[in-house]
Amino acid sequence: MEWNEHLLVWNHASVKVMDVRRVRIEAGEELHSYRLPASAFIYVIEGEARVCLGGTFLALSGSYALHGGKGMRLDIVVESGASFEYYLILYKAVIPVPGRNDIRQIMERSNPFQRQYGVQATHKLMLFNTAREMETVWKSNEGLGRLYVKSLLYRFVYELLKHLQLTEHTAAKTDLAEQAKRYILEQYRHSVTLKSTAQALGCSQGHLSKLFKNKVGESPMRFLTRVRVEKASQLLLKTEANLQGIAESVGYPDGYTLSRSFKKHMGISPSKYRSEGLQTAVNEDMPSPEQGYAIQMDEFWSYIDNDYHNQRVEGDHFQMRQKKKTMAATAMLCMALLLSACSGGTNATGNTGTGGNAQEGAGSGGAATSAPEDVADTGTRTITTVLGDVEVPANPRRVLVQYLMGDVIALGVQPVGISEAYDGAAFKEEVKESTDLGHWAEWDMEAVMKLDPDLIITAGEEQAKEMSKIAPAIYVPYGEITQEERVRLIGQALNKEKEAEQVLADYDKNVKESAQKLLDAGFGDKTISVFEGGNDSMTVMGKLFGAGRIVYDVLSLKAPKGVQTGIIDKNTYSESVSLEVLPEYAGDYIIRNTYDGMDDLSQNQVWSSLPAIQNHHLIEMEFGLSYYTDIYSAKAQVNFIVNALLDSPQS
Repeated sequence: MEWNEHLLVWNHASVKVMDVRRVRIEAGEELHSYRLPASAFIYVIEGEARVCLGGTFLALSGSYALHGGKGMRLDIVVESGASFEYYLILYKAVIPVPGRNDIRQIMERSNPFQRQYGVQATHKLMLFNTAREMETVWKSNEGLGRLYVKSLLYRFVYELLKHLQLTEHTAAKTDLAEQAKRYILEQYRHSVTLKSTAQALGCSQGHLSKLFKNKVGESPMRFLTRVRVEKASQLLLKTEANLQGIAESVGYPDGYTLSRSFKKHMGISPSKYRSEGLQTAVNEDMPSPEQGYAIQMDEFWSYIDNDYHNQRVEGDHFQMRQKKKTMAATAMLCMALLLSACSGGTNATGNTGTGGNAQEGAGSGGAATSAPEDVADTGTRTITTVLGDVEVPANPRRVLVQYLMGDVIALGVQPVGISEAYDGAAFKEEVKESTDLGHWAEWDMEAVMKLDPDLIITAGEEQAKEMSKIAPAIYVPYGEITQEERVRLIGQALNKEKEAEQVLADYDKNVKESAQKLLDAGFGDKTISVFEGGNDSMTVMGKLFGAGRIVYDVLSLKAPKGVQTGIIDKNTYSESVSLEVLPEYAGDYIIRNTYDGMDDLSQNQVWSSLPAIQNHHLIEMEFGLSYYTDIYSAKAQVNFIVNALLDSPQS
């Protein structure tokens, strides 16, 4: 193929995208005699198949890009193994008349829009991401979106032709780390996970992480966080945007998540950084806003250091909702597979302390300890899970746990490795000696192996499958079992069955005593609201997550009519509302989840006029405390809310 001629024709053609679709053919199925209705690109996402296009037979696998002309016959046979999935991009291209003589001659001699050609992509991420974005935007069926799809087609063609030229002129070795770095620099505003990046590059997470560290000096996810924090620091100094807006523009779902990462990596909160007008030194590996690539808006898949959130569940992946979210709504939807939190009053634990401090949520087992050294190993035990039977040590001593740290702590076990614990978490002090492995969905397998675990407890199905290669992994499915079943399952895995029953009994006792205290104090006829958010909008919580679950489901307190009919009766997690209608959702008492850098509402007229605010019935609850739904945290949440209500001014 003459590339100069091919490019010349593309530069002068009038192009229209006809359709973009994602096609999946299951093993044993076939596609027969499909005539391409227009010129087409076929980009293979995963799987293998025998393909015949225009009489040419090919064996295609992941990341292969194929072009065919209008009218060509397409046959696909998936004989065995996994399903075969690909993007089909149909387009129409014409040369305007009158046109240049040399272009007309090229079209007569070898019309590139009718030619068949293909390549096994080496720089896979850009082709894959562009095709994915085209399909997502195309489904929106909006005029402006269709125009954007057309621009994405040119990007796809550019990447594909660059691949073809590379394979024709050189046998250059694929640099996976450089591809991943380029991808992060371009896509930092969107969802980037180690898992999805490794899958798109056709390698394991461990292999990509090792290559990236060798080239860049740090893990892919740490590099991503540095990029985001650097971009956020520029926006803090150069704009007046609030923390929520900046968070969304750099790839974080909410201001809390940005604030936490910013403080961790910069040593100072975003609000203080802005107020002091600090300047950051830009590492030569850290792109400035002027470097890198043009950024296009994309859909979120699943979070990232990203942890997080406001996402609808779609299999094992998540997708960002298309409006502003605030933290708990964000967190709960990101964790939808993990956090059902729909059980009744006996779904948290702890002893019966009465203090309002979050640390009073400690379980009845007292201070968490690892398995005692004088307990002799007696072989192994078999634990039944939804993924099948798992053989675990009789007395595990080196336990790693994702997200469910409070459950393990409540049972008297000190984990050696944990997922990142948020500031304000009830068990934060108890896990200070545990190794922080980062966000639960982004554990580095090398770091996991270095801890030499003998048992891993995870709230993610894919994580359980991946980490079972290192040690026995127990998958705890939040959405399929009750809190009681979960605690008993973890107790069985840890050989702590008796402790589990005691923790559940202590929690039940504490809930009953706490609820009675509130009734005796006259709270039976008071209404309670749980809010989080700022000047732009307020998220009103229902009974399925966080403080809302404790207030309405565990303590059985009343909700205002707007909350009851608009959220609880509809069995939804929350509702984002403007402050103008907030009075419809405001109760006699308001619990507001707080975090560093959130909007100050003291000067907001609507907020200040709420009876609860005027009567000093505002309870501020740290977001990190309300975020977790393990038994230990639930006990701390009960104690905090009950004591805060009892200590509030009575009217």
